[in-house]
Amino acid sequence: MFRFILVQIALFLTLAGAAQAAPGLELAQVGSSGDTVSLQVTYVKDQGTETVALAGDLGFDGAAFLQPSVGAGPAAVAAGKGISVSFPAPGLVRFALVGFNSAAFDGGVVAVVNFKRKPGGAPAATGFSFTGSAANRAGNEVPVAAVVRTDTLQ
Repeated sequence: MFRFILVQIALFLTLAGAAQAAPGLELAQVGSSGDTVSLQVTYVKDQGTETVALAGDLGFDGAAFLQPSVGAGPAAVAAGKGISVSFPAPGLVRFALVGFNSAAFDGGVVAVVNFKRKPGGAPAATGFSFTGSAANRAGNEVPVAAVVRTDTLQ
């Protein structure tokens, strides 16, 4: 029994460490007013990674929403980063947060995305997909988990 408990504790500690092993990007709805839906992208920093560039692809329902506006969030501005935005395909917005510096992101809101619903579009903010990528000071890819916080979507 004692050995079983030790194995369970070791497994828990391993899984807890793995959950914190990589930085992450979270997409969450932060507001909805009339025909506007506001989302934010939050960078969740881990202890051992110096991330200096972030990028993301946000998929959305092009039948329900117009092309969004995207701006840099306070954590990106604090790190001296600017935002570049493109729309490579219908229902897809791509953004990159970079700067002419080697300042690392501290964590927090890195981008704000505002959607306008099309007339007769979906009443709820659903159908979003999100992928992200990151780089360190050497320009090497940093593994990053991208999550859509569906609990915030209305």
